[in-house]
Amino acid sequence: MKIALILFLGLALFAGPLSAQDDGGVDPEAAKAAVADLKKAFKGKDPDEQLAAVRKYADLLDKSVIKEIGAGLNARDQAVKLGTLEVLGSMRHEDALKELHRFAGKKTTQKDSLLFAATLKAIGRHADPSSIKVLAKNPWSNIDAQVVRARVYGLGNIRQKDSVDELMKMMNKGRPLPGEDSAFMGDFQVALCRLTGTDQTTNKSMWQNWWSSNKKDFEVAEVPQPMPRILQVQWDDFW
Repeated sequence: MKIALILFLGLALFAGPLSAQDDGGVDPEAAKAAVADLKKAFKGKDPDEQLAAVRKYADLLDKSVIKEIGAGLNARDQAVKLGTLEVLGSMRHEDALKELHRFAGKKTTQKDSLLFAATLKAIGRHADPSSIKVLAKNPWSNIDAQVVRARVYGLGNIRQKDSVDELMKMMNKGRPLPGEDSAFMGDFQVALCRLTGTDQTTNKSMWQNWWSSNKKDFEVAEVPQPMPRILQVQWDDFW
């Protein structure tokens, strides 16, 4: 199904990293109707109808609606799963993020690189500090390039000092020997530049030395500083 590729490439309706949570204020009757519609869709076997239902109610920030949308993560069709991840990544509500955290912790998710990368990206879009430990867990258990980038960029979108620390730890645990640069240093460069406002290129040792000298007093700026254009393009293209 072509829609799976479109979703993964980030060309779906819901694009871009998110930040603040919206409490919703949904009409109870509207939520009730949405839940009924979603239940009906998932009782059926048509993946297009299931995906359409999930996307239809992406703006209803209600716990009961989010729970039913989360059922899409258990769908048999890969495109429905990817579409559900896109929607949950766009919903600024703690329950949407909880669904994503739960799904990321499943071994079946972690073994499917396409699905895992989309899950980590959706989590990163929420930019929530509670996701740091999720994104940083067993960072090299899956070294698929898209998975690693989604993990690294996800941390880069959470503007906390702990994000920088976890990225540095992750960098140091990489496959290359100490002092060597890994194939993923370009991703680390973009994420770390986004968080720190400094560019230590793709050189692992330069980043380590910079962090060693600045870690004690370093604070992540609330608003990202401008990055070199080539790095900004890579960041924007990902989201």
